[in-house]
Amino acid sequence: MSLPAAKLANSRHSAMLRSMETQPIDRTLRGDPITIAGYTLRPVARLSGRAMRLPPRGSGGGLGARLVPVGVDVQAPDGSAYHVATPDATALWAQRLLWLTLIVTVAVGLVRLGQSRRQSGDTP
Repeated sequence: MSLPAAKLANSRHSAMLRSMETQPIDRTLRGDPITIAGYTLRPVARLSGRAMRLPPRGSGGGLGARLVPVGVDVQAPDGSAYHVATPDATALWAQRLLWLTLIVTVAVGLVRLGQSRRQSGDTP
């Protein structure tokens, strides 16, 4: 593809992206209830993302979404109800990885600082 043709294709693509209509998605979904030993359990999840479409209806579009488990609604045999939250495992592992990276970075920095002091003869 020649340079002018590439520029033309790129400008068409940019114009198409600018003309797209986007609609945010943010919903709480509840699954079918399950009864076990008199307790009724109902899973809860959160759906979030964006739906996109081109202005002339029916000409195309896309969807970017994430479905994350949030917890379980529980109804006890005595009629009391409560919600049991489920932790976001991805967020927990991301936090742990961040802390590990920070600890390793500080440790490597301290080791290098000690090596540079020994090489220069500044041992305390």
